[in-house]
Amino acid sequence: MPSRASGGASAKAASDPSKQRISTPILLQMHATECGAACLGSVLGYFGRWVPLTELREKCEVSRDGSSAASILRASRHYGLECRGLSVRAHQLKMLPLPLILFWQFSHFVVLEGFDDRYFYLNDPATGRRRLSIEEFNQGYSSIALKFKRGDDFEPGGDRPSLFRQLGTLLAGSWSVLTGVIASGLMLTLLALVVPVSLGVFVDDVLLSQGPWGGLVTALLGGGGLVYVLSLLKHRFLKRLAVRVSVIGYNRGLSKMLRLPVEFFEHRLVGDLTDRVSSIDRIAKNLTEQFLVLLIDMAMSAVLLVAMLAYDVLLALVVLLLALLHGTLAHFLNGFREVRSQAMRREQGLLIGFGMQMLSHADNLRMTGSDDRFFSRWSGQQARELRARQIYSELGSVNTALPGLIALFRSAAILGIGGSLVMAGDMSLGTLVGFYILAEM
Repeated sequence: MPSRASGGASAKAASDPSKQRISTPILLQMHATECGAACLGSVLGYFGRWVPLTELREKCEVSRDGSSAASILRASRHYGLECRGLSVRAHQLKMLPLPLILFWQFSHFVVLEGFDDRYFYLNDPATGRRRLSIEEFNQGYSSIALKFKRGDDFEPGGDRPSLFRQLGTLLAGSWSVLTGVIASGLMLTLLALVVPVSLGVFVDDVLLSQGPWGGLVTALLGGGGLVYVLSLLKHRFLKRLAVRVSVIGYNRGLSKMLRLPVEFFEHRLVGDLTDRVSSIDRIAKNLTEQFLVLLIDMAMSAVLLVAMLAYDVLLALVVLLLALLHGTLAHFLNGFREVRSQAMRREQGLLIGFGMQMLSHADNLRMTGSDDRFFSRWSGQQARELRARQIYSELGSVNTALPGLIALFRSAAILGIGGSLVMAGDMSLGTLVGFYILAEM
């Protein structure tokens, strides 16, 4: 959040000057006053120089009121960039090389990553990447832009942030527990094949051929017992891993915090620091209950795909195609929901602002006779907020219904194609049943 605005290699312009797009690293601000420093970090990262946010905060002279455009320019020159501050209108931005740092709503800085005929693309240090319509962009842009290019003194360097390097630090000393989690998960994946294989054998050898079924029941009972034991072991391993990650995270986080200079605490709230320390438990929980479980599920999906290919290549390719279609549609729907979520939050913020303003100036509004007009403005904003919330909810309903729709198509395709293969004698009924169970897992 800047106090006031004052004064990579350049992206090559596309053949159509009205369409340009680059990608800058996302560097999120840790505090509302650090948006300018975070934007400069993203620009430096685009040019190949990686600088931690704590250092950028110092170079950008961040105070309680934020940093100014002049401070950002001085800091960028310190790192060897050539930079200028410009006062330009929105349509003139398309003639400048990217990336640009823009002054936003007279209280914020964002990075402009690109534009086309319909949208502007921003890297917002507060929320991440955003896509705004031309009208929304014109409402937020404050007519000040900072442009950059490599100078003669610019030197790439620094350590690029790495998720897996951070994970390695958190999981240090926990590799035995992690190995237990992965091993139990993979064994559960292999045991998951028992059910479709057993049902296939049951249909072909027991129902159709009147064969013995005692061994099949024994195999199913034994597999069920192993699944229970392995699930219990995996759960215990995950709990132990979560505790170890929490202890290591607390130890390192508190040790680092106690070694920070006093200036670090002067510009941060006690509640914010307390929340960040307590978030270590949430990180450990998400790491063990979501990230690792996701990796195990991905391994299970790969094993199931190999098993389906062993059953029938054509049916397996149909299932894979539907899965890719599901992922593509879900990706686009989530992108639309993110855009509508930002619009909904913006309308909700305006509604709250109008409401607070109406309550705080109620007496003045009655005295001047403008209370009806102000109430009309508030009710209009409420209607816009309700409309934005309805659109967001509708997209959520579509996203929720999508898995069921894909499952219906998958079942129809398997039964249709598989049924024709069974009637042609190219596949047994038990194989079709086993494949169907595999595809639904």
